[in-house]
Amino acid sequence: MSSLNEVVTGLKKYVDAEILPKVTGWNKWVFGAGVSLMLENSANVFNQLKENPFIKNMGVISKEDEIDIEKLYSVFLEQSKKSAVTFAVPLLGNLTLKSNDIEKLYNLIRSSEVKDA
Repeated sequence: MSSLNEVVTGLKKYVDAEILPKVTGWNKWVFGAGVSLMLENSANVFNQLKENPFIKNMGVISKEDEIDIEKLYSVFLEQSKKSAVTFAVPLLGNLTLKSNDIEKLYNLIRSSEVKDA
């Protein structure tokens, strides 16, 4: 299980390492700033999502607001091995994600986890 903060930190690392290097010109600054602003609002989005009946039925958010990143990794990795997915991203264009992207994101989230002392 991972906290929202750990997931957000992993997402930031993924965007910085895997997406921003592919963006050029002024779009790089605007896209980077936009992602930062959206991630700053992640608590509000998370609180809305965790109350969504569809999300609740998935069983990926605990009563303590921990996210079952292992379960999400497992099912998304399985789907990503079947096919890549491409979608349009403002200021970026088309973005294609493959199974190696799921693995990278998972590892970055796991590396962001706070270890018990």
